[in-house]
Amino acid sequence: MKILLDKPMQLDLFLAKYKGNAELRNKRLIYVLAPNLEKGRTVKVGIAGMSDGDPVPRLQSYIATYGISDRKNNCKGTTLHFIGVTEYNKNVLRENSKIYKTEQLVIETYKRYRDARGERAKERFIDLKPSLIINTIKRGNVMLEDQENKLDRVARTSTKKYRHETTAFTHKNVS
Repeated sequence: MKILLDKPMQLDLFLAKYKGNAELRNKRLIYVLAPNLEKGRTVKVGIAGMSDGDPVPRLQSYIATYGISDRKNNCKGTTLHFIGVTEYNKNVLRENSKIYKTEQLVIETYKRYRDARGERAKERFIDLKPSLIINTIKRGNVMLEDQENKLDRVARTSTKKYRHETTAFTHKNVS
């Protein structure tokens, strides 16, 4: 996993810098962010680019939700604390990817800090320092790897052997 960002930066500034960049193209990524509205109390770990290798729309959805950072209103925007990327490989299922396994490691390690808003909020943590999550991700980077699916190529036989009767729809003279 390549570490693209490991110090705090506003999400909108990050996207302005990297949006068209090759460093985000055809990638899977794991991120740690904190909505400015939460005043540093809530930290979220997430993954993006899992199905198509394009992580940008997921990051843009946070801008749609929390807005663009603003000096006049410090509740707007989102602070990114970490971004790690791997190459997107269509032969690696989501569940077998290093990014997904790392996210699950973080969720399992810090489950006592989980936000109690239900099952959907398992990746949100309350009163947990982003640096602890980042250290866990870096530790997982050493331990975990992508697991590529083995495609079984079975030589197919011709289906002509099943087509003995080819006159099924022709009219026969019945006398």
